[in-house]
Amino acid sequence: VEEINRAAAKLSPKSIIVAAWWQPQIQVTAANSEESPLCVYLLDSTMLKQAKADSITVYYLPEVLGFNQQIHGIDLSEEGLVPLL
Repeated sequence: VEEINRAAAKLSPKSIIVAAWWQPQIQVTAANSEESPLCVYLLDSTMLKQAKADSITVYYLPEVLGFNQQIHGIDLSEEGLVPLL
């Protein structure tokens, strides 16, 4: 989680991190402020469309790729999103 938080601290606050099961730990241990990126459990099509429309960079933890695809049918890497680590 510390490695994730260090990487997140370098991101623009206008970013989203798809973190799945890491989300609660990240939110508890990160320096939450208006300067922190938004951390979400998974990314659905509505959120993806909105992020693209708003030019928000979306990062993901590589281990959540299959889970997000299984639940929402979205392959984060095929959508051009960025691995965080």
